[in-house]
Amino acid sequence: MQRGIVTILLILSAFIGIVPMTKAAESSEGATYAYYEEEEVKQRLEEMPCLVKPKYESTVKGYLLGYTVRNREKAEGILGRTTVYFPLFEQYLQEHNLPDALKYLAVVESALDPNAVSPVGATGLWQFMDYTGRDFGLKINRTVDERRDPVKSTQAAMAFLGLLYERFGNWELALAAYNSGGGRVSRAMKRARSRNFWRIRRYLPRETRNYVPAFIAATYLGQYYYHHQLAPQYPQIDLQLTERLLTTEYVSFFRIAQVTGLSLDLIETLNPAYVRGYIPESQEGNYLILPKRVMPAVKDYLRLRELEGNHELEVNTPVYRYAHESPNWKENYFESIYIVREEDRLENIAQLLHCTPYDLQAWNRLTSWEVRRGQELVHYYPREIRRFRPAYLSPLEPLPQRSVTPSTPELRLELREDKAEVYRRGKYLYYRPKRHETWIDIAAKFPEVTLEQLLLLNEIDASQPTAPGTKVRIRRF
Repeated sequence: MQRGIVTILLILSAFIGIVPMTKAAESSEGATYAYYEEEEVKQRLEEMPCLVKPKYESTVKGYLLGYTVRNREKAEGILGRTTVYFPLFEQYLQEHNLPDALKYLAVVESALDPNAVSPVGATGLWQFMDYTGRDFGLKINRTVDERRDPVKSTQAAMAFLGLLYERFGNWELALAAYNSGGGRVSRAMKRARSRNFWRIRRYLPRETRNYVPAFIAATYLGQYYYHHQLAPQYPQIDLQLTERLLTTEYVSFFRIAQVTGLSLDLIETLNPAYVRGYIPESQEGNYLILPKRVMPAVKDYLRLRELEGNHELEVNTPVYRYAHESPNWKENYFESIYIVREEDRLENIAQLLHCTPYDLQAWNRLTSWEVRRGQELVHYYPREIRRFRPAYLSPLEPLPQRSVTPSTPELRLELREDKAEVYRRGKYLYYRPKRHETWIDIAAKFPEVTLEQLLLLNEIDASQPTAPGTKVRIRRF
C-alpha cells in the first residue's frame, strides 16, 4: 500500500536482513552457497504454483538467498509463525473469494510480525499506514491500534486487495498497487503503454519494482523451504491452539491473567492491538484471543460480572509477567497418537481433533499435507479446560481433557493418560458423570453445547438424576 518514500528493501531489511538486490546480484556472480543449488531452484520456480508468473532474475535470486543462506534463522522464525497466522488468513481469503496464495503477501509486508513498523509508520501484519487503515475501518487511537489486530487488519487487507484486483484485473498490478498506490501504477501503465508488470517496472518507484519479486520469493519459501534444510521454529502450543472472543466489555489484561492463570506476556503477545494493557469498551466489539484451554474461564467471568451489574468480581490469584515464572507452566497439554486411515486427509483429521492442518504439520514436522495409511500423528490436548467461579459460589471443577477414543480398530487414539472420562464411541462423544453431578453441572463443563441440546440428545428430562457409570452423549460427529 502507499507509503511515500519507504522502500520494500528497508522493510525486508528490518525483518529478514536482505541487502539491496543490485549489490546482492553483483556479489553473487559465480559464487556458490551451501543449501542453494541454483539450477534446482530454477526448476522448482518453473513448476511452482504461484499467484503471479514465477520468474528467476537477479532480484528474485537476491531475496531467495536472503531466506535460504544469509538469514536462515529469521526465515525459520517466519515459517514457524505460519502456524499461527495462515489459518486465519485462509479463512478470510475464502470468505472474500480471494486466492489462497495471497497469504504470502504478509510475509513480504511484515515477516508475519503484528508489531512490525516500517520507517514511515506502516504498521502490523499487513503494514497499513494510519490513513489507509482508517479508510478501511480500522480504529487507531490512544488505547487501540487495530492495524496490529490480526483479525481486523486481515479483514481490512482482504477488502483492500479485492478492490485493487477489481480495478486492475491482474494480480501483479494489484500487488504493486498495494505497495505504492493505484495512482502510481496507473501512471506507469500509461507511460509504458502496457499492462505487463515486468514492462512497466522501470517506471515504478524502486520499492515497488522489487515487490512482485519479493512475493515470488516468499511463495517459494513457503513451498520449498525443506529443500534448503530450513527447520521452522514453531511457537509454543498456547499460541497455536487459540480461540477468538468478540466482546463489547472493558476488561484488563491483569484481570484476564488472574482469571486464566496466563502470563501477562502471553496475553499481550496474542493481543497486540491493545496498547494500554486493557480491552476498551466498544459497541462494535473487540477481539480477545486466548488459548482455547482458558477461554471458558473468561466467558464465565464476563457472564458473572454482567449478572453482578458489571461490578468487578474479587479474584485473589497471583499474576505472572512471564510464563516461566508460573508454576507448572509446561504441563498444560498431554500428547496423543492418531493412526491414519485409508481415506483420511490431513484437513479431515484436523477437524476431528479440533486443530488445524498447520498444527498437525508443526507437531509432526511434516513437509506437506500428504499422509498415508498407518502413519502415526502426534497431537496435543489441554489437560483441563479452565473454568471460573468467584469465592462465594461453589467451585466448578475443571474438565480433564482425555481426548476422544473411538472403539473401531482402524481409528485408534493411544492416550498416554489414565482411563478417559470423555471418549468417542461410534458417532457420539460421551462423558462419564461423577457422583451427584447434575445435568446443569455437565452442561457447564461443555461450553460448546447448551443444556437444552444436551437433554434433547440424551432424550431425557432435566429432573432425572445422573448416576456414576452411565454414559452421557455430549455431541454427534
